[in-house]
Amino acid sequence: NENLYKPSEWRNTLSFRGCENIFVSGLILESSGGDGIYIGATSKMRGCRNIVIEHVIASDHHRQGISIISVDGLKIRHCKFRNTSGTPPMAGIDFEPNKPDEWIMNCEISDCEFENNAVGVLLYLNLLTSRTKPVSMTFRNCKLAGNRINLMLSAAGTTPVKGSIVFENCR
Repeated sequence: NENLYKPSEWRNTLSFRGCENIFVSGLILESSGGDGIYIGATSKMRGCRNIVIEHVIASDHHRQGISIISVDGLKIRHCKFRNTSGTPPMAGIDFEPNKPDEWIMNCEISDCEFENNAVGVLLYLNLLTSRTKPVSMTFRNCKLAGNRINLMLSAAGTTPVKGSIVFENCR
């Protein structure tokens, strides 16, 4: 009941912080007060490792469909991220490290759809530095449609971000 609480960005449906070897499949995540899924760090472990998310629908979340803060080894397959609206940036998927010692490595996003979000795919890498581990992500066979902005990349930190971001056969 939305009338019982104020809008927020921290009510995530699933939150993984400093985790390893996670497998999520076949869920429908709807209308959280924050992110559908959050993948981040703890003070003891600066990110997650070996995460697989497949056949998930994340719809109508208040901040992001999925936020990726720090991960090494992420596979997202056959998922739909749609209708994100509320607290900016309102992305279907948001890669956004909070600190320079966090990482976005070995990420594969394939056969996913990003529809009717403020931003379909957001790569906000401003806090990474030349000393951060190189970024590596591949988007393969993804569809972006009906978003106000389909793809947004920001890497406006003080030093260049290293690594690669590849888009293959995306529409």
